[in-house]
Amino acid sequence: ISRIYRVKLDQDMLFFDAETQRGRESFIVPWRHDRAEEYDEHGKALLDVRDNRYIIPNVFDLPDRDRQELTRYIYW
Repeated sequence: ISRIYRVKLDQDMLFFDAETQRGRESFIVPWRHDRAEEYDEHGKALLDVRDNRYIIPNVFDLPDRDRQELTRYIYW
């Protein structure tokens, strides 16, 4: 993931609109600790409802607004 355009919480599910290496995608991640894990020193790995893995190599490389959108819900 190189950009996060929007994250919306609805019924304990996070609805992502993000830019990936395959282009702009929408996916759903359950809002649970086991669905967002540490990846390297500053990254995150997100596991969606279909067990697809989305990698953010470094959260600090995201634009400020994108990082705020993510950390509003993924703060661990």
